Amino acid sequence: MKAVSAVILLVLLAFTVVSCDLVRNTEAPARGYVPDAETAKRIAEAVWVPIYGTEEIDSQKPFQVQFVKGIWIVQGVLHNENTNYIVVGGTAHVEIAQKDGRILKVSHGE
Repeated sequence: MKAVSAVILLVLLAFTVVSCDLVRNTEAPARGYVPDAETAKRIAEAVWVPIYGTEEIDSQKPFQVQFVKGIWIVQGVLHNENTNYIVVGGTAHVEIAQKDGRILKVSHGE
């Protein structure tokens, strides 16, 4: 009986140690899960492609990125086929929380 109790106690102790380690490893990085513009662009592309298609999103590169109050704002650009100037118009838009990577808004202008 004492041996069974000791084994159960050791198993419970092992689970406690493992679960404490899992909790410790789930803390967010100091700069958040989306620490820079490059990461924000990759997330934006992963969100947009299933919705709008690869060809449409590739045509809007290079993406423009802004960081405002803890939110990454990523937008595509339109290219005028007659010139190399970037023009304003309907492009993909996404807003991503730096802290936890939540997608706050997805849209596409017309």
